[in-house]
Amino acid sequence: MCSHFIHHTGILFPFAVPAAMIDSIGVINLNEARRIAWKKRDRDIVFNLSLNPFDTIIIHLYYRQPLAGINSYMLTSSRSWGAPLKKAVYTLTTDTNLCIRSFSLPPDSSVRDDLYKTCYWNKTDFDPPSDFEIIIDEE
Repeated sequence: MCSHFIHHTGILFPFAVPAAMIDSIGVINLNEARRIAWKKRDRDIVFNLSLNPFDTIIIHLYYRQPLAGINSYMLTSSRSWGAPLKKAVYTLTTDTNLCIRSFSLPPDSSVRDDLYKTCYWNKTDFDPPSDFEIIIDEE
């Protein structure tokens, strides 16, 4: 396909807490197995994508945020794209001794070993009804 058909767009990924509190951020283009540069702003990061119209790209975006009694993750911002996410996979890894009281979106599956518990959410045609909250028991 001719390169003049390539569409360049900026993607904004918001955080529920100030971005200064977020660490270990990474954005990877899994189609090409390469890192994507990003810029941290007040409450989000921004990165650029280039792709052909009607093409699909698989992005792995990961980060770590500090623990609180109510932990919020913004999902509804994807509505600004005008269509549900064709596929969304979320993972949450915690220490096994962390007591999670509730998830606003129950996990589809989970795995536990001696040190960590990992929860998985696998969604297709996903239009989140609300942002995601995890409530933990604080000791």
